[in-house]
Amino acid sequence: MRDQRLIVSAAGDEPAVAAALRTLLGADSPALTTATAARDVHTIVGLAASGVGVGLGPSRMVSAPRPGTWFCEVTPRVPLPDLVLSFAAADRSPVLAAFLNVIRRHRPIVDVRRGRPP
Repeated sequence: MRDQRLIVSAAGDEPAVAAALRTLLGADSPALTTATAARDVHTIVGLAASGVGVGLGPSRMVSAPRPGTWFCEVTPRVPLPDLVLSFAAADRSPVLAAFLNVIRRHRPIVDVRRGRPP
């Protein structure tokens, strides 16, 4: 990967990912100093489909395929930064409710605005 033209999330948008890439490839890696920064997974995939370089991003990129693009898992897997889920407090979607019920079985959900579970 050190010799590839990379397309990655902007370091300001994903500082933990940027730090992980510096550890993985080396802080002075030419691949990082010349990498194209993208704002989201759709842009990473779109730029890769246009031949700008090799997109490196989260596995959810496979949900945004473009004709003529390929996806492959990167191994070994690297740990991700802590993730949070945000949603509108007034959202009454049955799909969201079912998803939250699954999460509640494994992790507490905290309403940061009020500091208590919703």
